[in-house]
Amino acid sequence: MNANMNELRKYTSNDDSTFRLNKFNALLSPYADKSLLTPKEANTLTFRITERLMEGNCDRDTLKLLSRYFSRKAYDDLVIERVTNHYCGYPLCKYHNSSQIKPKQVNQLLIKLKMPHYYTSRFCCKRHYQASEFYRHQLSSEALFMRTEMNKPKFATETPESSVVLLEEYFEVKEKTENGEETPAVRELMKLMDKMRIDDEILTNEQKEEYELKNSGVNGGISKNDDAAKNIQIFEKEGPQESDTTYKHDNENHLDKLRSLN
Repeated sequence: MNANMNELRKYTSNDDSTFRLNKFNALLSPYADKSLLTPKEANTLTFRITERLMEGNCDRDTLKLLSRYFSRKAYDDLVIERVTNHYCGYPLCKYHNSSQIKPKQVNQLLIKLKMPHYYTSRFCCKRHYQASEFYRHQLSSEALFMRTEMNKPKFATETPESSVVLLEEYFEVKEKTENGEETPAVRELMKLMDKMRIDDEILTNEQKEEYELKNSGVNGGISKNDDAAKNIQIFEKEGPQESDTTYKHDNENHLDKLRSLN
């Protein structure tokens, strides 16, 4: 548990450059009284949030509140922008490393299987990748301009931010649980975490086979090293073909039986 928390605490300390709620309020002020945003307003606000966070980090309360304005796509776009600028994709993190964090072409199978090569070039560590996925999972897929009651007080009941849980909080609550006793809320969080668990395991034979097929060159997915398979050629004979001898013999016997019945 301590190892998990230590990884999650990496590079997440706040300083003067950290994006806090008071700074976010300045971005929100033009839209504070509007229950519904126009597409243009929504795009402008999303752009300004992304612009601020693509080269810096925010605190927990701000990230929670942003769930009111982020769709999953908007959040994905933010992660991409952060990675392009060599920052860990998780918005709470301020880790910056141009040699590690950078856009890379990644095979879709690696993304599907959540393999290490997928997240090591986008996040400073596995836990921050998990934390990012944990947060993203709680976001709505609905576009910002389609959402109503946007002018509700911050963290009011039934607002998106009031129900968002960060992975850091999940581990902190779990760490404080005594004698294995768990509240229903903690059990629910554990179920969510289990669904998004990342295991750095060796691919199964079936997964290896799928990986090889998807990463092969020409010849319909045959391995590049399989020279024997490459050289196999299929020819179709032209014109009428004689039936197999066994088949002809059986067929003639069948016809004789039919004739004897007439």
